[in-house]
Amino acid sequence: MFQISDLFHRVSGWLAQPDKNQSSIVISSRVRLARNLTDFNFTNCNPPEKQDEVIRLIENSLADSKLFAEATLWRLSDLTSVERQFLLERQLISRKLVMNHNYAAVAVERSENFSFMVNEEDHLRLQTIRAGLSLGEAYRIIDTVDSELGDRLNFGFSTRYGYLTACPTNTGTGLRASVMVHLPALVKSKQIRKILPAVSRFNLAIRGIFGEGTDVMGNLFQISNQLTLGKNELETIDNIEQIAHKLIGYEEETRVLLLEDQKRKLPDQIWRAYGTLKYARNLNLTEAMELISLIRLGIDLGIITQVSYSCLNKILLFIHSSHLLLKSGVGSELSHSKVNTMRADFMREELE
Repeated sequence: MFQISDLFHRVSGWLAQPDKNQSSIVISSRVRLARNLTDFNFTNCNPPEKQDEVIRLIENSLADSKLFAEATLWRLSDLTSVERQFLLERQLISRKLVMNHNYAAVAVERSENFSFMVNEEDHLRLQTIRAGLSLGEAYRIIDTVDSELGDRLNFGFSTRYGYLTACPTNTGTGLRASVMVHLPALVKSKQIRKILPAVSRFNLAIRGIFGEGTDVMGNLFQISNQLTLGKNELETIDNIEQIAHKLIGYEEETRVLLLEDQKRKLPDQIWRAYGTLKYARNLNLTEAMELISLIRLGIDLGIITQVSYSCLNKILLFIHSSHLLLKSGVGSELSHSKVNTMRADFMREELE
């Protein structure tokens, strides 16, 4: 077993430096599977004692498994509000699980190679997140986890409809695949207003960095499938990868045009962002994310050479409030102004 504190001082694997053969526009790829246990109602209809039984059943299924030997299961009710927020910031749990934490749990593999939520909308939400455009690799990992758990638990399955889920849009494969993409040029040129409606017509959802119900920050968008019935897993993944390649192409073309059109203005904006992050004494999260977006664009365009992707990715994760608090040894929430000061201090230290 390991503790949440073991995660405080390291960057999640999905924020690794992009492969030199991959576009840095795609930050990460995630694959998630929804599964429910037979003999239990769906979570929203399950009484508390039954939800607790689901946790115990799943916890017991991890025993004596080599695959889960490096995984730890935490009941969210045993964690502080800051620790729960920390897991959310690392994309290991959802906002819904945080809100309904009394009879919920999360299991995380030590290297964060995979994780799964217990008693979210479904009894199990299995997921893995990989750096860059790597949906195929992500699916192979989570398919192995699914097979191992499927040998130990009875999942609700219909020969006609596939895996049975609380929400009809997840019925079928139960698979949601998504990519997080950085699209600053499309946003600055306002071309994003045309692109996103076109993406939606392919039955894809566009969300913010933390998924459903969250705002877009730092020009980071999550693109995922909306339906799981009628297509197999590989078809779904292939569809999203095709869209991702198109978005990469549009963004790259727009960056070239933007730099030609704003030969002085764009570099000036990027250098001002760098200067602000390096010397600011107070930064809120939204402003920090926008400035980081400009610096990432500057690295991609060869304008900024003083900052590496690995440094910027660490900053991208650790500027969130609970990461700042726990890394600094503060176990309770602080005022926004104090957190904003901590954020600016952390930013200066990293950019030094």
